[in-house]
Amino acid sequence: MNFFKRILLSLVLVIMIPFASGCSSSEESAEDVLKKYYNSIENGQYKNAYECLSDDVKKDLPYDIFTEYYDVVSQTAKFKGYAPGGPKEIENVNEAGSVKYKKAVVVPVEEIFEQIESGEQKKIKLERMLVSQDGKYRLVWENNMRRFLSDYYVGLANKAISSDEPDFDEAKRQIDMAAQKDEKNPAVYYYKAILSNQKKDYDGAFESIQECIEIQEKELAKIDAAIAEGASQPLDAKRKQTIESISYAYNIKGIIHGNRGKVAEALSSFKKALEYCGDNQYAKMNIDRINVDTH
Repeated sequence: MNFFKRILLSLVLVIMIPFASGCSSSEESAEDVLKKYYNSIENGQYKNAYECLSDDVKKDLPYDIFTEYYDVVSQTAKFKGYAPGGPKEIENVNEAGSVKYKKAVVVPVEEIFEQIESGEQKKIKLERMLVSQDGKYRLVWENNMRRFLSDYYVGLANKAISSDEPDFDEAKRQIDMAAQKDEKNPAVYYYKAILSNQKKDYDGAFESIQECIEIQEKELAKIDAAIAEGASQPLDAKRKQTIESISYAYNIKGIIHGNRGKVAEALSSFKKALEYCGDNQYAKMNIDRINVDTH
């Protein structure tokens, strides 16, 4: 049986958008380098800003991804400045149990940006770390630009299928773009599952949603491990968001099971969704529908 004639779906992508700026001679302080970076970004001088990044960051972050990131950011918000706090020097920065950087400086900053559509100003407080490489300070950019870009295209896909006249072909094009930016983005597989389900390719939909769940459960395990080890950065909000995302993924898995005629498996998936997030109204509604249909 066709389990649902109509599926109401909504994905809210909450993206914290960071801004920054460009690089250093041997005499420049960490604060000077950070200022150059922000100024370069504000003036659209991306090449100068990119040169301020550490070698490790540039190795994993191609220049084209870096520039595309800021091109996308500039479509939604305008950088209005930043306010640095007092720098703090640290030694022997560890990663995976070994010393990665012998010397670093952490600078707390408050970034100010303005939403283009609403004109609303927002401030983001965070810490920027600069490390000493060959006697010069370089910025360690911790934000995942690939994931940000991937989420951006996922958002366009969501917009395409949430309009009054859904365009599933356009949604697929945007999801393909999202996958090119970050093939491990669970939201990519979430939407692949939705699109396959819409085409009644239930096997493909099941494979995609299973991949989505596996990626997110691994991410949750990493977050829990970091919290257990006393991670310096607050991870409670990220943990909550990940748990909610897993819950919604299990709800989609239940829908797919239902469309395959597997009612017991569908019910199990909906209940699993509620185990992760008891406030998942979609899962509750779907359990009620099963109870009505089977009694």
